[in-house]
Amino acid sequence: MFGYPVGKSKIDDSWDEQKFLLEASDFRLLYLFSDEIVKRSNSLIVHHDTKLVFWKSLTESKQKAQLDLYQGPLTDEICKLAFLSGAKSRFKTDPFFQNQEFEKLYLIWIKKAIEKKQLLAFPQLEGMVTLEVENGHAKVGLLAVSESHQGKGLGSQLVSGAEHFAWQHGASSIEIATQERNKAAVKLYQKQGYELSSRTYIYHFCNSSYYID
Repeated sequence: MFGYPVGKSKIDDSWDEQKFLLEASDFRLLYLFSDEIVKRSNSLIVHHDTKLVFWKSLTESKQKAQLDLYQGPLTDEICKLAFLSGAKSRFKTDPFFQNQEFEKLYLIWIKKAIEKKQLLAFPQLEGMVTLEVENGHAKVGLLAVSESHQGKGLGSQLVSGAEHFAWQHGASSIEIATQERNKAAVKLYQKQGYELSSRTYIYHFCNSSYYID
């Protein structure tokens, strides 16, 4: 998809930096995920992001859902919302990505959400949220409010609407992930009653010796 090999790896107690560097030669970019802060000696292994996952138990909601299941085409307006949802993501903020990798990835995600009927939106597309419900658990994917409607409390309504929809479709719990740097999102989820369930430190390794033809 990006035109060069990208991989990911989990760092645990058995992780060996030198062994990793030897095995990383076949990749242009590698993401490393760790539950703890990692001590490393190679300057190309850079801490780029800290992912937070918030969790909440769901109970029956008396609130009427304000969101509709979106079943229309992929419009410019929907694409703009998808890009807004990732404004603070590592794919947007990583200076390594210079060939519209961010846009390519989020277009794939929003297209899949529409195809799988997982996109909820306000009637006039003031905001949207993608939601997956499986085995009694719901996961929020993309969430965004249009720039012209920010600051009006629509973010809280999107979260509440997603919870209502999830409950109606058999979910007893829901989770939302965001970046630690996204202070507004963290504050919103905590205000909505979510608890932090995990923190993941994300590093990237840019292989400067990888040759791209």
